[in-house]
Amino acid sequence: MKLDFLSYYDRQLTDSILSKEHHTKYLIFQTMLQGDSLIIGENEDQIASFLFWMRNDSVFMKLITKEIIYTTVSMTSTKFFNYKYLYRIGADVKEDKLKFKSPLLEPHNSEVIIYNDCKRKFFFELGQVSLYIENPAKDKYRKEFINMIKNEIKLRINKLQPESNYLRPSLF
Repeated sequence: MKLDFLSYYDRQLTDSILSKEHHTKYLIFQTMLQGDSLIIGENEDQIASFLFWMRNDSVFMKLITKEIIYTTVSMTSTKFFNYKYLYRIGADVKEDKLKFKSPLLEPHNSEVIIYNDCKRKFFFELGQVSLYIENPAKDKYRKEFINMIKNEIKLRINKLQPESNYLRPSLF
């Protein structure tokens, strides 16, 4: 499965942001939010892309929603970029049931991780997986990883401020 051909919400924007940031690695976490409240939880109705990137020893986070791009927040924690099982959690060829690229990673019924560094690129879904057949041996680590990211977001969500308006392409 090649990550280069995956389509996901806000790909053009995230590619544009990352091209300016001189990052060494990045991660995109797509999930659903409760309206404008910036709360990850039930009854979600808004797709959100949390973009994390590492530059030198610093990690940065930016939130993109359907209508707003939020300010970049600096983080001191690099723990999910250094997760012990990081290279084991991505979807692999054995799980690929479609044998072709889906037009869109869909976070409505699942949460999506897209990861890229100089060694590896991967993605995975957690929830109602649509692109591959889940490997149950990886589920524990995928859940642990997503929970780690959610906890880091919760610690910093109040620091996010609207930076500019955004209109997600109508296809999405």
